[in-house]
Amino acid sequence: MEKKILLSKLLDAKKTKKSELIFLIILFVFMFTNIFILMWLTGMRDMSDFSNRDWIFASIMGAFELLTVVLLFITADSFGKNNVLIASLSNELRQITIEQSPLLSGNPIRVYTDDNYTARMTIFFIPSTLDFYYCVESFDTQTFELHKTYTSEFFQDIDELSGGLDALENISDLFNL
Repeated sequence: MEKKILLSKLLDAKKTKKSELIFLIILFVFMFTNIFILMWLTGMRDMSDFSNRDWIFASIMGAFELLTVVLLFITADSFGKNNVLIASLSNELRQITIEQSPLLSGNPIRVYTDDNYTARMTIFFIPSTLDFYYCVESFDTQTFELHKTYTSEFFQDIDELSGGLDALENISDLFNL
């Protein structure tokens, strides 16, 4: 999927999450407010002392409470599903960004990423000195772009880097390396 479409879907899902959270808070407040209104309408009497009018109030408020609880469960379920959608879209957006953003300039020979697609490491070769170095680019959750966060010192032998690469995923073939 295209990055713009993913980003649009992610932002829409986050807006929905915010509105669902506000609705959940309103429902919680409404649920407890109903109890206090019923107490006020019945004059704080015990149920054994309720008049017919008090029972009518209690029945109406009970129906409101039941409706509120049902709406709470429905909204909470939707909120949870939306959180899963946001996590999925975020992961897909990070993956597309890592895989489709142009590499830093230089002579790249290998590209790696972590399992969560939060960073990309590119190993570069310097033909004139026969040295190697690497750069790490991290995914910025505010701009949804990669930003260079680290540049290593030079290495004479690429095997000096190999030990730490086992935990990373080699995505060099995506860049024809």
